[in-house]
Amino acid sequence: MPFSGERLKQARQRIGLSQSDLGQQLGVAYQQIGRWEQNHSLPSSDTLARMAQILGCTADWLLELVEQPEERLTEQDLSEEERRFILMYRYGQLPELIRRLVTEMAERDVHKDSVINGPHQADVPPEDVAPSR
Repeated sequence: MPFSGERLKQARQRIGLSQSDLGQQLGVAYQQIGRWEQNHSLPSSDTLARMAQILGCTADWLLELVEQPEERLTEQDLSEEERRFILMYRYGQLPELIRRLVTEMAERDVHKDSVINGPHQADVPPEDVAPSR
């Protein structure tokens, strides 16, 4: 997930907490707060939930899923495909979820390449290729 260390820092500073203060409330060392803020590591989901409560924002905002600190992502904001992925994750179907994500990413890369570079020679039917002179 796209956790935002910058948003964590903004929220922490907005309510006047030092890294040490937040670390104490979360039960982690202040250095860990710094690693999260620098995007060198990610908090666990449990820690993220507690962090959002302490900071008075939503986890959705810290994950850059919404624009405002108090906003929440709703089911209506998700596509049907996103809902399917979430259900697969919830039901422990991680191998299938990973396979689908990798396949989708590969297909998007191929599509992106063809849009940027034009069709590859192999993508053009032989009758559409002009003879060279």
